[in-house]
Amino acid sequence: MTLARLFALTLALALVRLSASRKHYLGDNGWNHFQTAVGVRHRITHPKTEANMIITDEDIQALQAGVRWYLTSIHDIIKTSDVFQLKT
Repeated sequence: MTLARLFALTLALALVRLSASRKHYLGDNGWNHFQTAVGVRHRITHPKTEANMIITDEDIQALQAGVRWYLTSIHDIIKTSDVFQLKT
């Protein structure tokens, strides 16, 4: 199972378990950027050639967009989850 599939499964289970909003997080472009960023991470951590170690401007942009999507998604899940709401 790939890291992306594992993350998608974890996200789906977390949404159910935390009674969070059922917004479809994996359907937006940020998820694509996140997957691209993971691919870049794999490429530079396990390079097969010297060219695999080159990080392009597009790689950086995908990383920034992927991290932004990840943080926004986690924030949204926490904000909409019943588990994280303060009870008075």
